[in-house]
Amino acid sequence: TLFTKEVSVDSYGQAVLTYTLPQESTLGSYTITAQNKNLKISKRISFRVEQYKQPEFEVSLQEPKGVYAFDLPNTITGKANYYFGGAVKNAKVSYKIEKFYLYPWFCWYFPYVTSYESPITGEVKTDDNGNFTITFTPRSEEDVLHPARYNVEVNITDDTGRTITAEQSYIVSKQEKFFTFKQNQGFFIVGEDNYLELNMVNAAEQPLSNNALIEIFKAEKNKDDNIKYSNNFNPNDFDPKDKVFSGAVVFQGEKLDYKLPKLEEGFYLAKLTQ
Repeated sequence: TLFTKEVSVDSYGQAVLTYTLPQESTLGSYTITAQNKNLKISKRISFRVEQYKQPEFEVSLQEPKGVYAFDLPNTITGKANYYFGGAVKNAKVSYKIEKFYLYPWFCWYFPYVTSYESPITGEVKTDDNGNFTITFTPRSEEDVLHPARYNVEVNITDDTGRTITAEQSYIVSKQEKFFTFKQNQGFFIVGEDNYLELNMVNAAEQPLSNNALIEIFKAEKNKDDNIKYSNNFNPNDFDPKDKVFSGAVVFQGEKLDYKLPKLEEGFYLAKLTQ
């Protein structure tokens, strides 16, 4: 035991204690235990002490260039440079690429799925300028519409045996663009100016520019249970009926507030197409 002390808790049941490990302490695992003997309760956490070594070189991976496509070769570049100047030449680059399916907020209707693909692993080497290239093909799965995040981790070891790690994530999607709807209130008021927030984005939620068509349909609920009034209606609970409005929408790389036509009281479905 290196240190023991009794402390009092405040009215919230909290206590603060500061302790500095002696400089000559050995490296390895340490344990902190807090206990109340009267209540016969205790809590224990562990931590490790390691020797800090200042990194001698840095590793960078290219920033994502938008959204990548499934079933096509994708190339990622990276670079390793010493802090004192010069490239990390002919160094071993070990990489691991893992796939995780995404659930963007505007794809709330996507069912839950899990990727069972094994990580992609491999090795390459840096060139005389410290550059390296990793090429992989993200595979799609039939009947799975979800975009995916591919986490790329590289470990570069120079000729002294020092290893530095870098990570970057890349978004891959079958679908190039998505439409988003938002309404800032649970229901609109007849006779007032009412707006929908519209946007066209990619799977990384980056705004896009293009034209679209908005259509508004009178709707009827298809369930007998009561529908809660909120700004999160499930469109699947309604059936579209007569079209009451259509108009052009021009997206210019940012979200827009689209003024709705004057509508009678009732339920409506809005649809964006291109």
